[in-house]
Amino acid sequence: MSLTRFIRPVPSARNELIYGQYGAAARTGIIAAGITNDAELLQFRWNPADTSKRAFIRRVLVDAAVSTTYFAAGVPVQLEMLKCTGWSVGGSGGAAVDPGAASRRGSSTMKATEVVANDFRIATTAGLTAGTKTIATPALGFQLSGAPITSSLSGQVFAPNTPLFEADLSKGDHPLELVATEGFIVRCRAPATGTWACTFRVEWDEADFFPYGTNN
Repeated sequence: MSLTRFIRPVPSARNELIYGQYGAAARTGIIAAGITNDAELLQFRWNPADTSKRAFIRRVLVDAAVSTTYFAAGVPVQLEMLKCTGWSVGGSGGAAVDPGAASRRGSSTMKATEVVANDFRIATTAGLTAGTKTIATPALGFQLSGAPITSSLSGQVFAPNTPLFEADLSKGDHPLELVATEGFIVRCRAPATGTWACTFRVEWDEADFFPYGTNN
């Protein structure tokens, strides 16, 4: 018996493409100095109209840079990605990201994503309002910058395309699988001084079954 792993959409027995591959990017505003510890910068809630469907998060990438005020000595800038369950009330604040048709990857024949703007949020100048959910620990991913980030350095906090979470499907890694009312957040800690901004890119698939491998 051998295991065949697929890294592209798998058609169903009805010869239909039953899920698609999606990606969307978002950027924060200028995050103010003194942001609250564990402030949420990104929220992704899976709350599909068809609750039999699942989301499979393959990658979450980040980059960040100082804006106008450098950080003094203190704790390094920290980002962590955590899974959430029982997410019955979505968060608020910041800006809603609407993936829309532009999130379809590879083919316009893929079905539109079931992620809606109110369930995909990015911070602007302060952390997002949490909503109602349970945050699971330990973290799924963690990044720690060099510190302090002062004017003697370039101002880069995290290099472009730094992975917070990455499932290499070609090596058999399992993506983060989300059922209805589950999701993930990215939250931060930073020194009391310093203004900065982040960008995030999320890549995911949607299906009603685990679509990446079959036994032969």
